Amino acid sequence: MEWSLSAAFDAVAAAAPDRDALVWKETRRTYAEVASRIRNFAAFLQRHGKGSRRERSELERWECGQATVALLLFNCPEYIESMLGCFRARAVPFNVNQHYRAEEIRGLIDLLCAEVAVYHRALGPLVRVVAKARGLLLVDVDDGSGIPALAGSTSFEDAVGKYSAPPELPRPSPDDLYLVCTGGTTGSPKGVLWRQADIFAAAMGGGDDTSPQNLTAKAAVGGATWFAAPPLMHAAAQWTAFAGIHSGATIVLHDDTAPFDARTILDTVVRERVHFMSIVGDAFARRLIAELRERSYDLASLRTIATGGAVTSRSTKEALLELLPDITIIDGYGASETGGMAYGATRRAAGSHHFTPGAGALVLSADRSRFLVAGEDEVGWTARRGRVPLGYLGDRKKTEETLIRVR
Repeated sequence: MEWSLSAAFDAVAAAAPDRDALVWKETRRTYAEVASRIRNFAAFLQRHGKGSRRERSELERWECGQATVALLLFNCPEYIESMLGCFRARAVPFNVNQHYRAEEIRGLIDLLCAEVAVYHRALGPLVRVVAKARGLLLVDVDDGSGIPALAGSTSFEDAVGKYSAPPELPRPSPDDLYLVCTGGTTGSPKGVLWRQADIFAAAMGGGDDTSPQNLTAKAAVGGATWFAAPPLMHAAAQWTAFAGIHSGATIVLHDDTAPFDARTILDTVVRERVHFMSIVGDAFARRLIAELRERSYDLASLRTIATGGAVTSRSTKEALLELLPDITIIDGYGASETGGMAYGATRRAAGSHHFTPGAGALVLSADRSRFLVAGEDEVGWTARRGRVPLGYLGDRKKTEETLIRVR
């Protein structure tokens, strides 16, 4: 069976309606509440004609037949709700780095042909010019900044409160798109197009053997609390959040409007009794270590720290395990174009300095003529086959160069 992300969420929400789904600061929303809000947001988008226009079978790999929606938001429940509401309406949300300059944001929104922008009011000045030029449908999230919404904007709460879902929303497809923007560290940002069924299996906790029975059974047991500390504008944080959702977990989000603060992070772990936390390499870990050496925290609930997106050095992992001897550190790597590729677990009693490849992860020879096998000492190229992206939105050349179809 192949899954759309909407179908997967609906199955989990039906299995655990009263469990907290999203927690951010003092805000708590159950799976049932989130399900209602995303259906209403989907109805809002549908009433404005923002959904699917052409099916996947009619398109080239680098083309999109669905309305695209720019998300210019800090971490908040509305980030996840916007994504799920778009998926339910068969529109395609995409991440925008709120640290970009206004001209960079305009370039990205133009590149990906956005028709809608969901934004925090404090970030409104960054989208004002492009909103007018493109005639964007605007949805604002009140962030308490005191900055007024842009002219003609609809508040997110009105969009999810006044627009009750019609009896029949469009039926999402596993072929519907998930769109994630690269950070631009290797050139200009690119929009990576995935089928939802493929990203579900490649990076969001699903698998080729995920059935309605085992998805709902896992969700019904659930009970874990996952803390996505990095910003949701990065793919890795989105994947952490959705993998947690697909296991029926409660997802705690960090308030990233302020600079990273280790004390706030650890206080959140204590308050919410977090079981699983994701961080970004030494940049996060070293600050956590310094704070743990300064103050004592009751972190008995914490079982796993997952780290990726940057190197986590051996000395840093050893220091974390000295301070938190009962945790497991899961080191992973991947990319917007690959999903999760390989993982390594480090414990105090049994450290690992190797990565175990995930499903579909392979190594190409240096000349890209063959796949290497275990034991070969040649340095090659990491690659993935099977569940891979379709292409880069609007870019045939980069699609055909990077995402090679082997016949």
